[in-house]
Amino acid sequence: MENNHSSKTSMIWNIADILRGGWHQYEYQNVILPLVVLKRLDSILQDTKSKVLDQYHEYKGKVNVDPILKSTSGVGFYNISPFDFKKLTEDSDQIGANFSNYLNGFSENIRDIFDKFDFNQQYEKLKGGKILFLIIQELNKVDLHPKSEDNHQMGLIFEELLRKFSEMSNETAGEHYTPRDVIKLMVEVLLDPDKESLKKPHLIRTVYDPACGTGGMLTVAKDYITTEINPGADVFLYGQELNSVTYAMAKSDMLIKGEDPDKIRGGEKDHSKASTLSNDQFFGETFDYGLSNPPYGVDWKSDKQVVEKEAERGFAGRFGVGTPRISDGQLLFLEHLVFKMRPIKDGGSRIAIVHNGSPLFTGDAGSGESEIRRWLLEKDYLETIIALPDQLFYNTGINTYLWFVTNRKSAERKGKVQLIDGRKFFQKMRKSLGSKRHTINDSDKNKILELYKEFKDGGYSKIFNTTDFGYRQVTVERPLRPNFQVSPERIEILKLTPAFLKLSPEIQKEILDTLEKFPDKKIFMDREEFLGVFNPQVRVLKLSPQIKKAILEALSERDENANICMDANGNVEPDSSLRDTENVPLGTDINEYFDKEVKPHVPDAWINESVKDHKDNQIGKVGYEIPFTRFFYKYEAPRSLDYEKYPGYKDSNVPWIGIAPKNWKVSRGKNLFIKMNRKPLINDEIITAFRDGTVTLRKNRREDGFTMADKEIGYQRIIAGDLVIHGMDAFAGAIGVSDSTGKASPVYSVCSPVGDNHPLYFSYLLRQMSQSGFIFAIAKGIRERSTEFRFKELSSLNLIVPDVGEQKNISDFISVKTELINKIIKKKQRLIELLQEKRSALITHAVTKGLDPTAKMKPSGIDWIGEVPESWEGTKFKYISRMSYGESLSDESRVDGDISVFGSNGAVGKHSKSNTNKPVIVIGRKGSFGKINYSDEPVFAIDTTYYIDDRITNANLKWLAYVMDSAGLKNYSFDTGVPGLSREVVYNKTIPFPTLPQQKELSKFLDLMTEKLDRLGGIVQKQINLLIEYRSSLIYHAVTGKIKI
Repeated sequence: MENNHSSKTSMIWNIADILRGGWHQYEYQNVILPLVVLKRLDSILQDTKSKVLDQYHEYKGKVNVDPILKSTSGVGFYNISPFDFKKLTEDSDQIGANFSNYLNGFSENIRDIFDKFDFNQQYEKLKGGKILFLIIQELNKVDLHPKSEDNHQMGLIFEELLRKFSEMSNETAGEHYTPRDVIKLMVEVLLDPDKESLKKPHLIRTVYDPACGTGGMLTVAKDYITTEINPGADVFLYGQELNSVTYAMAKSDMLIKGEDPDKIRGGEKDHSKASTLSNDQFFGETFDYGLSNPPYGVDWKSDKQVVEKEAERGFAGRFGVGTPRISDGQLLFLEHLVFKMRPIKDGGSRIAIVHNGSPLFTGDAGSGESEIRRWLLEKDYLETIIALPDQLFYNTGINTYLWFVTNRKSAERKGKVQLIDGRKFFQKMRKSLGSKRHTINDSDKNKILELYKEFKDGGYSKIFNTTDFGYRQVTVERPLRPNFQVSPERIEILKLTPAFLKLSPEIQKEILDTLEKFPDKKIFMDREEFLGVFNPQVRVLKLSPQIKKAILEALSERDENANICMDANGNVEPDSSLRDTENVPLGTDINEYFDKEVKPHVPDAWINESVKDHKDNQIGKVGYEIPFTRFFYKYEAPRSLDYEKYPGYKDSNVPWIGIAPKNWKVSRGKNLFIKMNRKPLINDEIITAFRDGTVTLRKNRREDGFTMADKEIGYQRIIAGDLVIHGMDAFAGAIGVSDSTGKASPVYSVCSPVGDNHPLYFSYLLRQMSQSGFIFAIAKGIRERSTEFRFKELSSLNLIVPDVGEQKNISDFISVKTELINKIIKKKQRLIELLQEKRSALITHAVTKGLDPTAKMKPSGIDWIGEVPESWEGTKFKYISRMSYGESLSDESRVDGDISVFGSNGAVGKHSKSNTNKPVIVIGRKGSFGKINYSDEPVFAIDTTYYIDDRITNANLKWLAYVMDSAGLKNYSFDTGVPGLSREVVYNKTIPFPTLPQQKELSKFLDLMTEKLDRLGGIVQKQINLLIEYRSSLIYHAVTGKIKI
């Protein structure tokens, strides 16, 4: 039966080739899937078709025929057209009109599905030619009658087609299709605690998905219950879907599988009706299980009015706990699912939902996201979070997380949350599908499931109390201490302020003239003293409060030595630019924490006691976040170096450092650096931080590859000597000390040291932290191959701090040593280049001049060769050999084996059979076209290659490989959208052709010589790798105090 199902799936899949040329590949499903549904419905109605037509003609116009015809068909739908698939294939000329008559003959519930498929749009393209007829003709050859394919088997066919089409259209697949390996893991973890209770006889359970896409989660959940746990269980599936086409797919899937299609709702063109957030079409209903992969990173602006109105109802509605930021609505779906849980008295519920990293940490204390996390944890709903491998989904490679939520935790899990790190449990796919390059096989799934069931602390599993994720965010103030000066530099800053730029030219001139004539250009250390001079000078200008404020801000600069400003009531005025927050772990006394962590570094700071939590009215706002990756960070220090050590060490309590010298301090980033926000000057040029740690004017390095900003909003000034951190690239090493003065975008954090701290030392320290992977582990970005690390993250980090003298010594030591190492590496890289040039020259000389230096030479008549030995002939390639095309090998067709699979760039995997003899030359046809690969063993050459073996040439294959390698085949491409190697051009290329014994002698000689050169190149490359490792190890040991400088 399985083979029958697979063969029919393949038959239908191949029919899609008829659409080639007229449709994009990602559009094939929009034609084929609706027609497959029609074919199945046609097959179901086949046995009752004539009876339905008889009943229709008898009662038409007399009574409502709909219930009569549904009863006659016995399946809840019918068709009153005289046509069926067989009759449609009998008249190709009238296929358009006949098909329209057939489609309109279905009952309304079926026409609704096709309306949502938006099939009319496809029909307009199909009806004009013969394509519709050809597709129906081919589909009619596939037997989908219930006697041949029961509902289960038909469901497998449709599910497989959904998967294949989704993979083909991988750029849009993730919008509605969750990979089945992810769903299987979700379902098994979701249902595992209930396995015994699910075995009860006469069991009834409900499963719900509020963003059901094509319905895959629902059907996998039911299949698992009915095939692995309880075949007699009645499982009812409910789903709502926004997108009309995927709604139609889901409803069709349910119809085909014998489920109740009316339990799939949504799909209306009107967003306010179809959206789960705006219109819960299962209002008042609760469910045993909820599963979902809602859209993440998608705004909810279209639902805003309804959601906020419902949120105002408090817990009488779904969103009473709070709403997330408008740009990302995924947590709204989690709130919705919790609202749909059954009360505990009715058995409670379990939920599994897919999220990206954002819900773990986005939002400070008091924000909507933090309040949602707080609610889940304080209500003890959150049971488990599993981190999945990256690159699992079709349209994104970012890391994702499975959240499991329930209102009926087991006794051992009450008050606890389990975090499972499943990021390493995957297999690489032979062929990527869009962004999906990894898959979770059964072995990986079972390992994760076992970690869940064991519920123990370990390397991949951590158990926490729900309160461990909570903190109280306390606001810390510092006094306002500005100095004032009317100087040319500060006047230039004023000219660039938005408030000043909005003024008319006349008013701008009046202000500037007044400032130019300002009577005292000294630096004022007291605001009241400055205002005593300033106010009389500008009184005549009648400035608005906003403009006056802008002028004063431009003329002022923060100065720790300036006098403290007081407000009208005699209270110390806080400096908003220095306002900070401290996240104090729940259960810790905030005053004790403040005295220990804040006061020693900023003695003039105080707690703003007016900022309180809205629920408990205590000082500071309560927040919750789950820094998942930090909990699983593991650092392996480089191997030790033979240098002098410090006399004593202590545990630094810094995860990626370990021990540090006893006399070194540990301090947070906020106590070591101040975040600067200087206004740029008109002539400042762009500065860029590169991943090698260089921070310089962009023009000093390169100008290409950058996106130029239309408006320089938020740009800031950098001064030579500043520590600069690229917020999105810090994890890859874009941290350094600027060698130039200029300006940069807001993505950069510009830091100035407190006191005499040495920025270069800390740049080495932070870059080493990035190389250790710690920045990636603690950062909160969610973008693929990127993350976010800014001053906010730096400020809360503990860093080790030697005294200032040692900081400078360490920096100088590293600078000298790395410069020396870099010079050696550069020389060795040049040596490798010279060895490659020598290798190429050796091959070219041998295959064009031979091995006998005394041989008489003659003109070859070949431009790229010159003279050749007299005994050699110049022969066109086509008279020496042919080039055969490789074959297509899909990921599904590949079977594990010992045969290497070769693509244009070399070996790309293994297969169970070959399509060449041995030895063989494989030539890149597309992609790395012209690249020559040689193998002594048979291989499977895929369709991006040509190949040559002993069946199609009498030449020595190793010699021929050397000749082709020296011939520069990369220059012989055919001109198409995808460049490739032209076989015909190669065939007409003339090459020197020695005798067969000479060919063997040449190949033997070149094997020997190239092996020596390759071995030498390998030795040099190993030396380079060791130098790079040594350089990294040296920096690590120096900046962390493992060696004494």
